Amino acid sequence: ISEHLKPRTRAYHEIWLDGEKLVGPAEDEPLYGPVYLPRKFKTAVVVPPHNDVDIFSQDLGFIAILDDQSRALLGFNLTVAGGLGATHGEPQTFPRIADVIGFLTPDQMLKVGENVVMIQRDFGDRTDRKHARFKYTVADRGVEWFKAELFKRLGFALLPPREYKFT
Repeated sequence: ISEHLKPRTRAYHEIWLDGEKLVGPAEDEPLYGPVYLPRKFKTAVVVPPHNDVDIFSQDLGFIAILDDQSRALLGFNLTVAGGLGATHGEPQTFPRIADVIGFLTPDQMLKVGENVVMIQRDFGDRTDRKHARFKYTVADRGVEWFKAELFKRLGFALLPPREYKFT
């Protein structure tokens, strides 16, 4: 997931790590284009019964669903738009627990993750840094809007979430 979603351009290294400037044509950035994301974007995977990273506090989360008998990976429940941060005295900032959106198979993971990131890239608030997290994009527009946008981009709907239990 990390390798797939990281930017291909070296612009970050040039700006922040004092790298050398590119010579020649501008690099193609297939996922982020010229804009990147408006704010940080946290992604995690958990395997029940453990919830080591608190999957509901992540922008993008995958809850592994294993076969009860063989323990083989069947797929993941997708969680989106969590985040526990807030700024004191600023009511437009608030904590939000991620929503469980649906079930996906392992071969769908990268495409689903990429499209979730692109939704935040395209709709994230760029006018107010404190309101730029994915949780606010989904809170402002609604979970049903998010599902419709994701399913439209994917070309298919996710299956209903599978049962899981954290202990």
